[in-house]
Amino acid sequence: MDTLRAIRRSPAAGQLFATLDRIATSAADPNSALRTLTDSTLSTDPASDLLGRATAWLHRHSEDSSNLPTVHDADGLDADGWALLRQVEDLNTDRAATLTDSALRSSPAWLEQLGPAPDTADARADWLAAIAAHAAHLDRRPPTASTAPTRTPTLTR
Repeated sequence: MDTLRAIRRSPAAGQLFATLDRIATSAADPNSALRTLTDSTLSTDPASDLLGRATAWLHRHSEDSSNLPTVHDADGLDADGWALLRQVEDLNTDRAATLTDSALRSSPAWLEQLGPAPDTADARADWLAAIAAHAAHLDRRPPTASTAPTRTPTLTR
């Protein structure tokens, strides 16, 4: 559970989830691909570690290299570059909050499987992170895929 919490709270989490989503939609056997990415020991920064593995997997298994996610490196940015990164991060945070609020208001069927809001702060933060991740996944899917079945997130408590 500590590894999951570290991943969800990592600055690399958003890019990791998007990359894993790309693998899940492009792999012939997504479960096998994800097991391959997670079958060895993770470093002290599991999100960055998994992001590196997932990006490498996409490079090895993607036919169209222009369709790969960009790996950003902030080293060497000037003040304007850092300001732009903060602005993009704020926009992403706002979008995740909006999607989470919308899911909580509309109570979609998948939300019921997560159960009621937990009482403790850490458990509630994990619950909200799971809602945000799943809502963002659904929001990112192409409109033609809206009728395809989707796995519901699960929380381990």
